[in-house]
Amino acid sequence: MSIIEEWGELNKLRFSPQKSCMLPITYRRRLSLADPPLVNLYGQPIPAVSELKYLEVIWDGGLTIHAHFKDRKFAIDSLSYRLTLTVCKWYSKQSCLLKKIYKGALEPKAL
Repeated sequence: MSIIEEWGELNKLRFSPQKSCMLPITYRRRLSLADPPLVNLYGQPIPAVSELKYLEVIWDGGLTIHAHFKDRKFAIDSLSYRLTLTVCKWYSKQSCLLKKIYKGALEPKAL
Protein backbone atom coordinates (compact mmCIF):
# COMPACT_ATOMS: atom_id res chain seq x y z
CA MET A 1 0.00 0.00 0.00
CA SER A 2 2.97 2.31 0.44
CA ILE A 3 3.46 2.28 -3.35
CA ILE A 4 -0.14 3.48 -3.81
CA GLU A 5 0.34 6.17 -1.16
CA GLU A 6 3.55 7.39 -2.85
CA TRP A 7 1.89 7.37 -6.28
CA GLY A 8 -0.99 9.41 -4.86
CA GLU A 9 1.35 11.99 -3.35
CA LEU A 10 3.30 12.22 -6.61
CA ASN A 11 0.07 12.90 -8.54
CA LYS A 12 -1.40 15.16 -5.83
CA LEU A 13 -4.08 12.64 -4.82
CA ARG A 14 -5.09 11.39 -1.41
CA PHE A 15 -7.19 8.27 -0.97
CA SER A 16 -9.79 8.14 1.78
CA PRO A 17 -9.27 5.21 4.18
CA GLN A 18 -12.87 5.62 5.41
CA LYS A 19 -14.27 5.06 1.90
CA SER A 20 -11.82 2.32 0.95
CA CYS A 21 -12.49 -1.37 1.34
CA MET A 22 -10.66 -4.56 0.49
CA LEU A 23 -12.16 -7.47 -1.42
CA PRO A 24 -10.10 -10.62 -0.85
CA ILE A 25 -10.12 -12.48 -4.17
CA THR A 26 -10.26 -16.18 -3.41
CA TYR A 27 -10.23 -19.28 -5.50
CA ARG A 28 -11.41 -22.51 -3.93
CA ARG A 29 -12.15 -20.62 -0.69
CA ARG A 30 -8.53 -20.38 0.50
CA LEU A 31 -9.11 -17.06 2.27
CA SER A 32 -11.95 -16.40 4.65
CA LEU A 33 -13.47 -13.15 5.79
CA ALA A 34 -13.19 -14.37 9.38
CA ASP A 35 -9.39 -13.92 9.20
CA PRO A 36 -8.62 -11.46 6.37
CA PRO A 37 -5.13 -10.11 5.64
CA LEU A 38 -4.30 -6.84 7.37
CA VAL A 39 -4.00 -3.91 4.97
CA ASN A 40 -3.35 -0.34 6.12
CA LEU A 41 -3.78 2.88 4.16
CA TYR A 42 -2.14 5.93 5.78
CA GLY A 43 -1.84 3.90 8.98
CA GLN A 44 -5.55 3.07 9.17
CA PRO A 45 -6.84 -0.48 8.65
CA ILE A 46 -8.92 -1.18 5.55
CA PRO A 47 -11.94 -3.43 6.24
CA ALA A 48 -12.50 -6.60 4.23
CA VAL A 49 -15.87 -7.06 2.53
CA SER A 50 -17.55 -10.06 0.91
CA GLU A 51 -19.06 -8.04 -1.97
CA LEU A 52 -18.05 -4.83 -3.69
CA LYS A 53 -20.05 -2.56 -5.98
CA TYR A 54 -17.87 -1.01 -8.70
CA LEU A 55 -19.32 0.83 -11.70
CA GLU A 56 -22.79 -0.45 -10.75
CA VAL A 57 -21.66 -4.10 -10.93
CA ILE A 58 -21.61 -6.17 -7.73
CA TRP A 59 -18.49 -8.36 -7.49
CA ASP A 60 -17.76 -11.08 -4.93
CA GLY A 61 -14.52 -12.68 -3.76
CA GLY A 62 -14.49 -15.28 -6.53
CA LEU A 63 -14.83 -12.54 -9.19
CA THR A 64 -18.28 -13.76 -10.13
CA ILE A 65 -21.28 -11.50 -10.57
CA HIS A 66 -23.96 -13.82 -9.19
CA ALA A 67 -24.99 -11.22 -6.61
CA HIS A 68 -25.25 -8.62 -9.39
CA PHE A 69 -27.62 -10.83 -11.41
CA LYS A 70 -29.66 -11.56 -8.29
CA ASP A 71 -29.92 -7.82 -7.57
CA ARG A 72 -30.90 -6.98 -11.17
CA LYS A 73 -33.47 -9.81 -11.24
CA PHE A 74 -35.09 -8.51 -8.05
CA ALA A 75 -35.20 -4.94 -9.42
CA ILE A 76 -36.73 -6.06 -12.73
CA ASP A 77 -39.25 -8.37 -11.06
CA SER A 78 -40.49 -5.71 -8.66
CA LEU A 79 -40.67 -3.05 -11.39
CA SER A 80 -42.51 -5.33 -13.83
CA TYR A 81 -45.00 -6.25 -11.09
CA ARG A 82 -45.68 -2.57 -10.36
CA LEU A 83 -45.97 -1.81 -14.08
CA THR A 84 -48.43 -4.66 -14.55
CA LEU A 85 -50.62 -3.34 -11.74
CA THR A 86 -50.69 0.25 -12.95
CA VAL A 87 -50.03 0.46 -16.69
CA CYS A 88 -52.17 -2.46 -17.86
CA LYS A 89 -55.29 -0.76 -16.53
CA TRP A 90 -55.01 2.08 -19.04
CA TYR A 91 -52.99 0.68 -21.95
CA SER A 92 -54.05 -2.98 -22.13
CA LYS A 93 -55.75 -2.55 -25.53
CA GLN A 94 -52.79 -0.68 -27.06
CA SER A 95 -50.16 -3.42 -27.23
CA CYS A 96 -47.62 -1.34 -29.19
CA LEU A 97 -47.68 1.44 -26.60
CA LEU A 98 -47.63 -1.08 -23.76
CA LYS A 99 -44.51 -2.68 -25.26
CA LYS A 100 -42.78 0.72 -25.50
CA ILE A 101 -43.57 1.47 -21.86
CA TYR A 102 -42.27 -1.89 -20.66
CA LYS A 103 -39.16 -1.68 -22.83
CA GLY A 104 -38.40 1.89 -21.74
CA ALA A 105 -38.82 1.05 -18.06
CA LEU A 106 -37.23 -2.40 -17.87
CA GLU A 107 -34.34 -2.16 -20.33
CA PRO A 108 -32.30 0.37 -18.30
CA LYS A 109 -32.68 -1.85 -15.22
CA ALA A 110 -31.37 -4.88 -17.11
CA LEU A 111 -28.28 -3.12 -18.39
